[in-house]
Amino acid sequence: MRVTRDFVERWEISCHKNAHRSPQARSLNIANGAENPSNFHYLFVRRLLQQGKQLSQLIARSWLNDQLAQNLRTYFIETKGIYQGKELNDGRLRTLLSSNGEGNSNEAKIVRSIFLEGKQNEGGTKELLLPIFSPEEMEIYEFAVSWDTWYGEVVDIPNPYPNDPQNSRYFRLIIPYPPRPEVYDDSVPAPPGFYPVAPIKLSDLQNWVTSPIYNQNKELSANIFPPYPYIPGTCC
Repeated sequence: MRVTRDFVERWEISCHKNAHRSPQARSLNIANGAENPSNFHYLFVRRLLQQGKQLSQLIARSWLNDQLAQNLRTYFIETKGIYQGKELNDGRLRTLLSSNGEGNSNEAKIVRSIFLEGKQNEGGTKELLLPIFSPEEMEIYEFAVSWDTWYGEVVDIPNPYPNDPQNSRYFRLIIPYPPRPEVYDDSVPAPPGFYPVAPIKLSDLQNWVTSPIYNQNKELSANIFPPYPYIPGTCC
């Protein structure tokens, strides 16, 4: 991952500008950071780590075998990236990542199911967990998906939309979405003498999807990165 100083500064400026009108910004105590600028760097890193885990959990959830997973996969598969010479089409993915889980839209149902309903999240509140990317962050990010890598990047947009002064997106999040590796269903008893060769067990995916993001003290969980090398850790 490459995160530039300019990236951090623009994130700080956006949060400063909207600290008092954004519920999520207030929940992160960003308003207090205005009086203590050094606090911004801590908040920035914490926020980035949280988003990275949530993106990784979305990917893992899409690899399960049910209707929600099938719906979720389409958000990654249908997103194109202009960094590959194609027209950027991140609209559906943006809608998913900016959903606050309220209402009956497909996006709200997906993020609500993963992060709020049945989530083994000891200290996370709705304001901390959703939306994954706040309206202020959506102003500076655009999203692309890479289907041939296990790691992602945060990169600068060299010449951000010179003909569109209203577009303030300066950074591109490239989210890895490689083919799903073979998964061994360890919920079914194996016959004697059978030794699975699949790199991931079904329980591995399920445990990662429900892995808490915050502990009881509202601090980031120690398990912020996937413990299995075949689950992408995303770009954050």
